Amino acid sequence: MSNKKISLFLGTLAAAATTHAENHTTLQAAVDEGNLEVKRAAQKEACHAKVDAQLAGMADPIAKIAHEFGLSADLIEAQSREFKLRFRKVCEGLAAGARPKDNAADAAFAFLKAKQEEGVTEFDFGTIQKQMNHQTPTQARNLRILLVVMGAAQKQKGGFTVNYEAPALKPILALY
Repeated sequence: MSNKKISLFLGTLAAAATTHAENHTTLQAAVDEGNLEVKRAAQKEACHAKVDAQLAGMADPIAKIAHEFGLSADLIEAQSREFKLRFRKVCEGLAAGARPKDNAADAAFAFLKAKQEEGVTEFDFGTIQKQMNHQTPTQARNLRILLVVMGAAQKQKGGFTVNYEAPALKPILALY
């Protein structure tokens, strides 16, 4: 990936972090103690600003993963805070040649590796939720988004189908 492309990619994430920070400041100034909706919106903007800044600060791992798997900064930035945190952990792990330091993602990828060996490709949220040890299917949905964004899965109602041959998934599962 050229230095220009890396700069553009990271610049997009940095600009998003700045925009979220400015939105937070604007909303924070307007917070009325009785208006929880504005307060929540301000907190959400602050969280996105922090996570986007962290992603922008991971120049080499993020740029390498994005280039290898054809991901755009706009696509990543548009996702939830939880998605971005998990994405960062996966990128850090791949860059270090290690499993992600995220217990839920680690458990899910270990499960996918075991199922790959059994030839299983279709998964529902309940099964993945159980493996990730979460009370709700939100994290299983975030995993689906991560895999779909990386070109390693296709959406299905209530779950997803994994493509174990996807270039983005192979190096992850090779760690298991």
